[in-house]
Amino acid sequence: MLPRILAARPFLVAAFVAGTLAASLSSAHAEGALAADRMSGSYGYSYGMATKADADKAAIASCGAKCTVVANFSKGCAAYANCPGGAQGVGLDGNAEAAQKKAVEACRNQGGGSCAVRVWGCEQ
Repeated sequence: MLPRILAARPFLVAAFVAGTLAASLSSAHAEGALAADRMSGSYGYSYGMATKADADKAAIASCGAKCTVVANFSKGCAAYANCPGGAQGVGLDGNAEAAQKKAVEACRNQGGGSCAVRVWGCEQ
């Protein structure tokens, strides 16, 4: 009986390693989304979701029923900026600071004078 237990151990170790690797790979491809409502100025976000659809649903739920998804990200960063009057902008980049800068620039390009980042997120 002892030889059967020893023979089973490599299988258990291999199963454990495979399970751990699969879990780490699935979390490496997490999805995130930013949602906003231009009229009300509401915004919301999600991150760490298994699918884009899950990310969209969670971002809209955190923002409100009238919100729409303005950005999705699975690697890198996304930022959303707006200002009173309705101008808004989204920035995407591999770096959080650069994504925020791009969002403010995009908002200003729509005529926003006092654009500010409202929400940002990153997935690596």
